[in-house]
Amino acid sequence: MLSSMRKVAIGLATGLVCLGGVVPGLTASADAHGVHGQDHSKASVLNASLAPSLPTYSPIFGVTAGGAPWALQSGHVRLGQSGALEVSVNGLVLTTTGANPVPGLAASVFCDGTLAATTASVPFSTTGDARIHATVSLPSPCLAPAVLLNPDVTSVVTSVYIAFDGTV
Repeated sequence: MLSSMRKVAIGLATGLVCLGGVVPGLTASADAHGVHGQDHSKASVLNASLAPSLPTYSPIFGVTAGGAPWALQSGHVRLGQSGALEVSVNGLVLTTTGANPVPGLAASVFCDGTLAATTASVPFSTTGDARIHATVSLPSPCLAPAVLLNPDVTSVVTSVYIAFDGTV
């Protein structure tokens, strides 16, 4: 009896091992670049669309929404584990005028609700277009990452946001 039970158990184990090679997801592999050859130094901790702010929005991490309603044609943010930050904004303008009155834009990065870094200001066109390429210092781990976009009139106003990542 024990011998036949062992045969069944060995047969089941062999079948599961063979299945692992046939059914995707049942096995995992790793190498020097991580799982399935991914280079995790470039892995994203945040990859999200941006959304414009409205004055009626609640503060996020103690940062107040801008005093006028904004509209956004398109926007995206990517934050890598290494701190590489890429922000692309197209058509971030006031809904009342269809233009952007702010000459500069900066990004504030939050980890677990705490300000981790703010980028230098970049040019922000009157049509509402800007690109931020920066490297910021992140805590390890950066839990619940979030990005707020701050206006820069004469200096960066980190107490106000005019756009935010859609995951907040």
